[in-house]
Amino acid sequence: MKKQYYIFPIFIILCLYYFLDYKRSFVHNKDKTEYITIWRKLGGQTYIIPGKYYSILPPSANYIKTLSSAKLYVIWNTSDENRDIALYVYSSFIQLNDLDGRVMLVNSYKDFFYRYGEFNKSTKSNIINTKYDFDLIDIGCLNVLFTLLPCPSN
Repeated sequence: MKKQYYIFPIFIILCLYYFLDYKRSFVHNKDKTEYITIWRKLGGQTYIIPGKYYSILPPSANYIKTLSSAKLYVIWNTSDENRDIALYVYSSFIQLNDLDGRVMLVNSYKDFFYRYGEFNKSTKSNIINTKYDFDLIDIGCLNVLFTLLPCPSN
């Protein structure tokens, strides 16, 4: 009888942990051969990890750590020889830790569009060249626990 009293609270704690801290989003390219894990943790931190990452512990290498309000620009099919994915993270805080050699982090918005974009004369703005598989991800809108709340607009 006492075992039941211990099992139920442990089960509730594990469920709360899962719903509050273990949720991840897997973003993929069009043909679903490349993946990026976006793990939003409590406290406003986000891990961006190449590939699918399932561990309950934060990664020790091969990740980008940023704020949950960041925006992520992803080019999947880069024209670079040894790079499969190019990333630009629009955030005030970025921590890089031993990123995989096939993933490149571009340092600035200007460099990102210089490398992968083109100038649209009709709208007078930079756009991504159509030969690239491109995603723009608003990390603040991923895995919202209460989906009835609107995504915060900037």
